[in-house]
Amino acid sequence: MKISVLGSGSKGNSIFCEAGNSKFLIDIGFSYKQICSRLSAIGESPEDIEFILISHEHGDHIKGLETFLKKHPIEFYTSFGTRKYLYSKISNASKGNVMGRGKVLKCGTASIRSVDLKHDSAGNIGFYIKDADAAALFIYDTGDIPEMILKKIKKVDVLVIEANHDIDLLFGSKYPWNLKRRILGEKGHLSNEQGFEFFAELIEAGAGIRYVVPFHLSEENNSHEKVMKVYTEGFLRKNSVELIMTFQDQPSKVIEL
Repeated sequence: MKISVLGSGSKGNSIFCEAGNSKFLIDIGFSYKQICSRLSAIGESPEDIEFILISHEHGDHIKGLETFLKKHPIEFYTSFGTRKYLYSKISNASKGNVMGRGKVLKCGTASIRSVDLKHDSAGNIGFYIKDADAAALFIYDTGDIPEMILKKIKKVDVLVIEANHDIDLLFGSKYPWNLKRRILGEKGHLSNEQGFEFFAELIEAGAGIRYVVPFHLSEENNSHEKVMKVYTEGFLRKNSVELIMTFQDQPSKVIEL
């Protein structure tokens, strides 16, 4: 398995993943030119992308979808609500497939399951990807993580988890109260502490996490320093977990398992 966050933040989000000998993207919130540049930076090519997973329809997750599909006739997979929304927004929405609850997408020797998440969108989903070598869980753009996930998912080598905001910075920001309330709600975004709490619960449950990747950091209400403080070095060393930071303007370190 191979994973790199090509970019993450309010201006765009996209993740490259290779599992079961298949290469694909999770979300594509950058222009085609940017996607090509970021793939090249990690030694990959858009021609080798076999399909795209879409978490939900917000612009910072789908900005480059229509153009990418025009240049590369591949399919994408998403929730029913998001696909329905996209039919009125992009010309090639017919390439979309629904990842229904409990449905398993097979790609080579890998399997992909959708994870239902709460967000103020037409239908947000996370993803659990497993192949012969490793398992990865992607949870972001949600204000609440269902307890069911802890019960159903036992093995997680890589956790990509939202770390959208520091609560104190958010409360002290110039954001209007209705926006703050949206972010803090169960259909908003996870704080550093909420993401860490879920990570710690997976550790306690024996998931076997080797890498944790905080994702979707707010430019105004968070910082890498704030995130690293929450994911304390002592805790990470004790549990043999490596912290991989993500950036808005460049790809993250490539994780290979």
